Amino acid sequence: LIGLEDIPGLELFNQNVLGSCTIFEAAARYNLRRVVFSSSLFAMGYSHDPLTFKPQYLPLDEQTLPIPLEHYGLSKAVGEEYATMLTRAVSSKIQEPGSKRPRLAQLQLTARR
Repeated sequence: LIGLEDIPGLELFNQNVLGSCTIFEAAARYNLRRVVFSSSLFAMGYSHDPLTFKPQYLPLDEQTLPIPLEHYGLSKAVGEEYATMLTRAVSSKIQEPGSKRPRLAQLQLTARR
């Protein structure tokens, strides 16, 4: 989101997390097949002061743990975790008609940092 630098950290965090979670919940409720969630390098520890960015290793990959240093980065990391949790929850509850085994969820998370 552009222009959020002027919003206090906690308000930015709340708006970003609640907005993202609302979208994920709606996607699950309406059985959308895919949600593309654009994360941020800020979730990985980048900040407005580039000198503080000290990644565990480079290049960053899907195994790199998030280490946010700012409210915005934390909100993006929380959004990723929420979507992952919701995908697991939806996957465990959906069943094919006439089947006792759950099928894979329709909702897929594609998060890009």
